[in-house]
Amino acid sequence: MINDNIYITYIFKDRNTNQLIQQLVVRNTVKAYESVLLTIQQLTEKYSLSAQDIIVEN
Repeated sequence: MINDNIYITYIFKDRNTNQLIQQLVVRNTVKAYESVLLTIQQLTEKYSLSAQDIIVEN
């Protein structure tokens, strides 16, 4: 039996254009939240966006 809850996929989009910026697949652990925060920080630096301009969906 396969456990589908092992990994979570997060989608990062630009709020202004609704364009996909990045997709992140992480293990479903407490540290997943830290990975999302780190990815947001990296995207703000890479694309010169504010954190408020990044939409995170899972």
